[in-house]
Amino acid sequence: MGDTTASPRLGTLIIGNCQAGVQLASTLRELGDTDPITLVGEEPHAPYQRPPLSKAFLKGEATADSLAFRSHDFYREHSIDLVPRERIFRIIRTADGGVATAESGRTFAFARLALTTGAVPRTIPFEGSELEGVSYLRTATEATVLEQQLREARNVVVVGGGFIGLEVAAGARAAGKNVTVLEAAPRLVGRAVSEQTSEFYLQAHRRRGIRVVLNAQVVRFVGEHDRVTGVELGAGDADGSGEIVAADVVLIGVGVVPRTELAVQARPRGRKRHRGGRQGPRLRRAHRGRRGLREHAEPVDRGLRRRPHPPRKRAECRRAGQGGRGDPARAPGRAPDGAVVLVGPGRPQTADRRAEWWA
Repeated sequence: MGDTTASPRLGTLIIGNCQAGVQLASTLRELGDTDPITLVGEEPHAPYQRPPLSKAFLKGEATADSLAFRSHDFYREHSIDLVPRERIFRIIRTADGGVATAESGRTFAFARLALTTGAVPRTIPFEGSELEGVSYLRTATEATVLEQQLREARNVVVVGGGFIGLEVAAGARAAGKNVTVLEAAPRLVGRAVSEQTSEFYLQAHRRRGIRVVLNAQVVRFVGEHDRVTGVELGAGDADGSGEIVAADVVLIGVGVVPRTELAVQARPRGRKRHRGGRQGPRLRRAHRGRRGLREHAEPVDRGLRRRPHPPRKRAECRRAGQGGRGDPARAPGRAPDGAVVLVGPGRPQTADRRAEWWA
């Protein structure tokens, strides 16, 4: 007599507990997808908003729980399996989908895979980067450490004049700290705003007593007893003159790097390898059952810009669940397209075959 044990039903595995991952899981349920959904993340917290980390969180006005996108009850009521503290490092594709393996040894079988892994802070390999007090800001855990360091600090140096760095600088100055911002470019937030807006930010921060050094050349971080005490500037700086800027805390905020390791593993064999994701109708059919959402994309194709934006992320998540724009299959009374676009091999595809895929 043959084995009649039913195999467990496979569903959607979403790797990356960011806004894109949460919205995708939510949208699939809204569209009537009843297959299992597993949302795996590396952090100990439920998915939460990151922008307030450099503002309300550092001021002690918010916690990771208060910034959560959804309550734990939401995930339970919608049968979304939320798995924290698991870092996926390997993906093996099979005819029916594949298996993802975490560093803990735990495995996750899937029929459909979505990558919403986001990005990590760009690091600077300067001498002294390992000193205590030198920080990056991306996660709630890092924000908690930084908040504690800022509380005890007197001199704060921010390396990088982008939005996150300026927000932290403004908060530290409001708390009475001596703050210096070191920006390598000739103006603040130069890649995101106009020259007039950059000048507005520069003057606004200087009026508040923040020292801003443009065209800064950071040479190294100096310290005593394994703790940072200053930042040495190059002799060619217009405002630095080779000095050592006193620092009890150094925050490095010089952009992010997309996490494409898993996307590279999951790409169809034989496809040309890129540094980042691929996007748009040129990629007619990505591997069935695998999607990547642009939580962050590296500009490797023409016209692709590095500009994460919450409303755009939500729209992309919904398109991933609904199919491409103009999909004639989306008509009243039809089966939810979210259960169609993300299906595995051997199942129907939507009428619009454009597989927009992001890493």
